Amino acid sequence: LIPPEGCLPPTLRASFQLLWANNGDIISKQYAGTNALKGDYTRTGERKLSGMMKDGMNSANRYYLSRFKDAYRQATIDMMLGNPLPEDVFIQGEVEEDNSASVEHVKALIEDCKKLLLSDSSLVLGAWGLIDADPVTGDPSETEMDTILILT
Repeated sequence: LIPPEGCLPPTLRASFQLLWANNGDIISKQYAGTNALKGDYTRTGERKLSGMMKDGMNSANRYYLSRFKDAYRQATIDMMLGNPLPEDVFIQGEVEEDNSASVEHVKALIEDCKKLLLSDSSLVLGAWGLIDADPVTGDPSETEMDTILILT
């Protein structure tokens, strides 16, 4: 426990800020479709021009997603509520999957686990995100990573 006037040790503070910022990015991607704004400030405590430029890009992406992609989400909600739907909702648009964002998330998660769980002197031979698809213990149709294996 840290008293109110106490401070976190610098290494713990840096790890906590990184973990907090990465968690914020994941929540923001689920909610808004992009990384969290001001993530550079959360990670480092400093606001830089490059961070402001990234925030501008994220804001533009959020506008695009809300303007053009959220219509399908809203149509699903309306359909579940029994509200009438406009005909243009049923015209199938192009579906884009952003696998690169998912790959980057897994890489960041693996790096966070290595930093938190291993000492600096540990030699890492490999690290992988795994899916428990065992028919007995897991779900064979599962596509989301649920385990990280770090080989030292």
